[in-house]
Amino acid sequence: MTNLLQIDTSKRTGRSISRLLAKEFVEQWIASNPDSIVTYRDISQFPISHITAEWMDAEASSSSDRSILDSISELFSSKELVDELLLNDRYLISLPILNFIVPSTLKTYIDLIARTNLAVTENKHDSQGLLHGKKLLAIANQINNYPRNKNQDEVIKKFESYFRYIFEYIGVTDINFIYAYNQSEANLDRDLAIANARISINNFISDW
Repeated sequence: MTNLLQIDTSKRTGRSISRLLAKEFVEQWIASNPDSIVTYRDISQFPISHITAEWMDAEASSSSDRSILDSISELFSSKELVDELLLNDRYLISLPILNFIVPSTLKTYIDLIARTNLAVTENKHDSQGLLHGKKLLAIANQINNYPRNKNQDEVIKKFESYFRYIFEYIGVTDINFIYAYNQSEANLDRDLAIANARISINNFISDW
């Protein structure tokens, strides 16, 4: 049995293309994998807390000082998120590409899961991610708001480089992307881009 963690990140709900495509993916996934358990997390509508000074103190400390120990509760939510990743085999993350990178909701999530001794081990010489054997699919939509001296391929390359670097750091190396390009509501290619993303989803399900 292969378990799936679905994470939605868009601030939009009913009008979100990434959410819509992720929902359709999960419906097809369940149809093809009826024994699979799907865990759902919406980090936009039910946001997680940003890292605080107390969080950083508790994460860095091995002290028995009472004030430090009292702040350990600050780490609970991030441990819960990492445990969720460990319990699941596949990760589906839907997101808009904003300013050429992930939305702030997902950046906060990343900050909380990149935990030493939980998601990654480190020594003086290197680090090793602990989320071995996992697979990640990102379904992303992009509005054409590139600078005039940038093109779509260049933007996507930089986005994927950042995304891969972060998740490979914690051990996830099997990473794929499905895009819905041209999602400006005035763009005549918008529907075609969504249709192409749906074709990619249909082709992807059986081999994932």
